[in-house]
Order: sequence, then C-alpha cells, then structure tokens
Amino acid sequence: TAEEQLQAAEAAYTELSRAKNQQEAHVQALEIEVAGYKEQWEQLEQWKLTCATTEDQLQAAEAAHAEVLRQQESQMQALQMQLAAYEEQLEQWQLKTATAEEQLQ
Repeated sequence: TAEEQLQAAEAAYTELSRAKNQQEAHVQALEIEVAGYKEQWEQLEQWKLTCATTEDQLQAAEAAHAEVLRQQESQMQALQMQLAAYEEQLEQWQLKTATAEEQLQ
C-alpha cells in the first residue's frame, strides 16, 4: 500500500540520513587527523631548518678552528726559527767571549 511504501521510504531516508551523518563525522575526524599531520610536518620542516642551521654553524666553527690551528702552527714555526737564530747568536757570542777571555789571560 501507499502507507507502507511511505513508511519504507521514510525508514530508508532515516537510514541514509544516519549514514550521511556518520560519514560527515568520519570526515571531520579525518580532517582533524590530517591537520595534526600537517602540524607535525611543519614541525619536522622547522626542525630540518634548525638542523641545517646548526650544521652550517658547526662547519663554520670547524673552519674557524682549523684556521686558528693553522695560524698557531705558523706562529710556532716562526718562533722556532727565531729561537734557532737566537741560539746561533748565543753560540757566536760565547765564542767571542771565550776568545776575549783568552786574549785577556
């Protein structure tokens, strides 16, 4: 009968409406989950930038340290050359002093 068909149609409509509401709730939950993933992704990207900056700073510090070591090595070589020159001057002075002492005696 028409009444039964109407009730069946209303029941089907109610079921479809319930299913639609469930799907909408599921979509909202997925949107929230996706938003969380997007936030995590942005945090990861920021972390990657921070790491890259830290790596750059580390490389700069290593380069500066290597330059300081190079300069110190260069200074050490210069000081060793000066010391050798002073030692040679001292030997010459000692020879001259010894010669002068012999002449005085």
